[in-house]
Amino acid sequence: MIQPELADVFVIDIYGDPVIVSWESTPDNQYLWGNTNDPKWQEFLLEQGKGLVDAGVDGIIIDEQLGTAMSLWNGGSFGEPDMTLFRAYLKSTYSDQELLNKFGIGVPDTFNYGDYIIGKNLANTWVSTPWTVPLYKEYLEFQYVEILKFMKQLTNQTRNYSKTTYGKQISFSANLYGLQAANLIFADLLDYYTVEFPYMGDGYPPESQAIPFYKLARALGNKPAITIMDTHTVADLMSRSTSTSNLMTIYIAEAYASRGALFVPEGVYGWRDAGGPTWYKGDMSVLGSRREVSMVEETSKAR
Repeated sequence: MIQPELADVFVIDIYGDPVIVSWESTPDNQYLWGNTNDPKWQEFLLEQGKGLVDAGVDGIIIDEQLGTAMSLWNGGSFGEPDMTLFRAYLKSTYSDQELLNKFGIGVPDTFNYGDYIIGKNLANTWVSTPWTVPLYKEYLEFQYVEILKFMKQLTNQTRNYSKTTYGKQISFSANLYGLQAANLIFADLLDYYTVEFPYMGDGYPPESQAIPFYKLARALGNKPAITIMDTHTVADLMSRSTSTSNLMTIYIAEAYASRGALFVPEGVYGWRDAGGPTWYKGDMSVLGSRREVSMVEETSKAR
């Protein structure tokens, strides 16, 4: 149930409709996207951080830390918080004359990017190929600037609260999916890197190795990467009838040799393009031996 004071803090598309988090949702249970540019949602997240500290956690791992910036690939984000901040960003980056000459923006103080796109008959293009729409690059950069600013606030305030209230230092990590460039903007804020890794993306061993990515993580600040199979890899492996024991042995060895670690897949969330979200569970009686990995699908469970 949505708290009444948070009823209007969600990402909306160019037509004003809420953006659905597709990979978390099912036909019977849909998740909305909190707008990390909205002060009310920011305050909610800051309070969640304090609540975790009060509960006695030793560390916090953040997923989907790109926040509203990530929604641009799913139709967002055109709420008033976004428009207000984007106007300020444009005015701080370009002169009024540059905005007029480069983008045809005549009145920067009232500029609305959603109306701008609709006025150019590019609303459908924004949904299919947003990077081809004028001002997309500037809008994406603006979103990155804002989410990095908020992530700094979230990690700093939560760490300070823990230190001043309990005299305790807590760790922060985030899911730097595949160590992709967009996620690396958060590297300096984290104590270690949690990496949902697309193992199947370039093929399984011997076609590809994860070792270079562990080394990249160390090069970013001598911090370890702790990897977990991404949802598509999980679904792919679970669709096979052959054992994955040798594959898991290789992945564990790669992590160990590179001063990293691999999340043991006791319970792993998977995504099937044809079937949606599914929860898989590993057999710990064999996982614990590190010699055999046998995973079975729990067909009755969704995340």
